[in-house]
Amino acid sequence: YDYLKAGDYGDTAVKNGDYDFTFGEIGKKIGEIVDAGAMPFTFGGDHGITLPIVTELAKRHPKRVGVIHFDAHLDNYDGYGDDVYARCSPFFHMYQDPNMDPTKIVHLGIRGPRNHRKELQNAKDFGATVITAMEVRENGWKAAITKALEVAAKDVDELYISICSDVLDAAFMPQGPQDMGGLTSYDMLMMLRECGKAGATGFDFVEIYPDAYSLQTASHVGCWFALYTLNGIAAKKAE
Repeated sequence: YDYLKAGDYGDTAVKNGDYDFTFGEIGKKIGEIVDAGAMPFTFGGDHGITLPIVTELAKRHPKRVGVIHFDAHLDNYDGYGDDVYARCSPFFHMYQDPNMDPTKIVHLGIRGPRNHRKELQNAKDFGATVITAMEVRENGWKAAITKALEVAAKDVDELYISICSDVLDAAFMPQGPQDMGGLTSYDMLMMLRECGKAGATGFDFVEIYPDAYSLQTASHVGCWFALYTLNGIAAKKAE
C-alpha cells in the first residue's frame, strides 16, 4: 500500500443462463473501473466471466491486449451442446474478436484428459501459445513465465491475467475437480508476481468452490494469488 490503493467495487448482478444480461452487467462494471484509471481484479464465477471482461478491454485497446490464461483446460472449444458461451468456450470467442490478436494469448498449465482434441487444434489454428503443465515441471516456473511474457506482454497496452483454480494440482486445490499433474501453489505465486512486475493491468480468479471441510481453500488461494500479483505491480512501481 506504499505504492497502490485498493477498493472493493462490489458485486455484479448475474442471471444464470441469461448471457445478454450477465455479460452486459460485467462489461458495464469493468468499463467503469478502467475508465476511472483503475485495474479490475475480479473473483467469480466460471470462466465464462472472462470473455466480457477482456472484450471490454479490447474495445479500448484494439489488438493491444495480451492475455495469460492459467488453467488445466484450454477453454477454447466452440461450445458445449447448444450452449455457445459455455465455460469451456470463452477463449474461442476471444480468438474471433476483431479487437483481439489471438497470437497474444497464452494458455499455461494445460494438462489432462478433460481437454478435447479439437481445443488444441483451435489454439494452433488461431496462433495462440500453449505451455503445458509438463513443460512447467520439466523446465521450471521461471522459464515458463518468461516464455509466456515474451508473447503476451510484447507490444500491448493491457496485460490481463486469467486464472482457473484447477491450474493447481488437486493436492493444492482439494475443493476442486481432481485434476492431477498440475502446478504447485509456489509455482503460481512466483509466476503471478512476475506478471505483476511485467506490467499486469487486470486479473481474474474463477471457480471459487463452496466451503468444504471448513478449509475454504479456493477462497484463500484466490486471495493469495491476487496479493502476489499486486505485490509484483507494486514492485514495478517502486522501481
